[in-house]
Amino acid sequence: MLRTLWRRVNADWRFARERPRTSGDRGEALAARHLRRCGHRILHRQWQGHTGEIDIVSEHTQRSGSTVRRCLVITEVKTRTGSDAAIDDALLAVDARKQRRIARVAAEWLQTNRYASARLRLGWSVRFDVVAVGLGPDGTVELRHLSDAFESPI
Repeated sequence: MLRTLWRRVNADWRFARERPRTSGDRGEALAARHLRRCGHRILHRQWQGHTGEIDIVSEHTQRSGSTVRRCLVITEVKTRTGSDAAIDDALLAVDARKQRRIARVAAEWLQTNRYASARLRLGWSVRFDVVAVGLGPDGTVELRHLSDAFESPI
């Protein structure tokens, strides 16, 4: 009896965890596709460190006139479902506390990744972007990309 109850509670918990994750995964896939179309080369998705997770890590080369800026881009993806205001809520969710956490995880990624270390020695910079994805109830998708959304607070 107790074992059956535990399995039922455990199954309910897993279902509750999977449901929001599905919309988050869909939002991250849409964001990755958008970044590729903007010229980013995706290096990692859902990178897990000791201090948290980075949604997307990419490299991007910006050219404006004769100047070239090469960046390692750490992207936080926020996905919301529902009304039009949901995408604004997603952008507001990346507050100062969240920015510090993202910067800590990014520092961990930079320390553990030899590829990133080599790029930084060559003069590449690190940029933090935020992509907000709104998934409407009728299947519509709205996406906003804030390039260079914040400076590293660490």
